[in-house]
Amino acid sequence: MTSLAIVFLSLCLPGRKASAVLVGTMPSFLIYALVIMAVFLARDMVRAWIWIAGGTGILTIAVLLLANRMSS
Repeated sequence: MTSLAIVFLSLCLPGRKASAVLVGTMPSFLIYALVIMAVFLARDMVRAWIWIAGGTGILTIAVLLLANRMSS
């Protein structure tokens, strides 16, 4: 999930690709920590997996849409 968030940020940021990737990876530890906190906040394991799977699915769709729009 964290790596998908980094890819999403890199695709959204303007400028050269190298700069966008560098700036996109800077908040990776914060994103990772937020995911871990959300898992511990969930009341049971099923809810934790729903949080992770839902977030990953949304980020995957967003990355695919952005990548297709940029390649056109």
